[in-house]
Amino acid sequence: KRFKKILPNSKIYSFEPDDEIFKRLKDKYSKTKNVYLNNIGLSNKDGSQKFYSYAYDKINSLIPLDKNSKLYKSRKIARNNIDKFEEEKIVKLLKLDSFSNEKKLSKINILKIDVQGHEPEVIEGAKKFIEKNNIDIIEMEIILGFGYTKSISFYDVEKHLHQYGYKLAAINYDSNIVAFSNYQVDVIYVKNLIFDEIKKLHHKNITLKDITKKTDKSHPYSN
Repeated sequence: KRFKKILPNSKIYSFEPDDEIFKRLKDKYSKTKNVYLNNIGLSNKDGSQKFYSYAYDKINSLIPLDKNSKLYKSRKIARNNIDKFEEEKIVKLLKLDSFSNEKKLSKINILKIDVQGHEPEVIEGAKKFIEKNNIDIIEMEIILGFGYTKSISFYDVEKHLHQYGYKLAAINYDSNIVAFSNYQVDVIYVKNLIFDEIKKLHHKNITLKDITKKTDKSHPYSN
């Protein structure tokens, strides 16, 4: 919805491994022009894997929740401790490189990844694209807290990105794991060419409406 609003003529390839949620996607977007829905998940391998589906579906993941965590307990209580709070399924997975070969895709402008801790594997599965810098922008969520049985770090994603010239350009949320047990942030990485273009904007002190800050004349380097 967000990308169609910003880029109405874009082609969007959406991935959802959970059958129930995929049905909702089909009901909502199957007739939307240039939106292609795929009932699979992305990973670093082609095949299948156990998937953990919850009554609160925003926390669905290929990684199980830690049942001792505040996240698990609070979400279960919010669903009145229903018996079928958690369900295990087997879902189909593909590497993004494999999918792109199949669909003959050679470039991705924006890759958005929100897979509850499985982000490093998705990036690893896009290795051929990343090596050639054929992805412009990568937006993803990084969960740093204790909600799942595995947490990730910036290193887990950056080890697949930095060596091929991708740099961190944005982080959306400032907090910590003490205040917020399931602390997570959204980040944006861009390839070097875009990073350098952003640098040129600042060198020229170009103002972009609603994006860059105007330079305070009393502090000429505040931008």
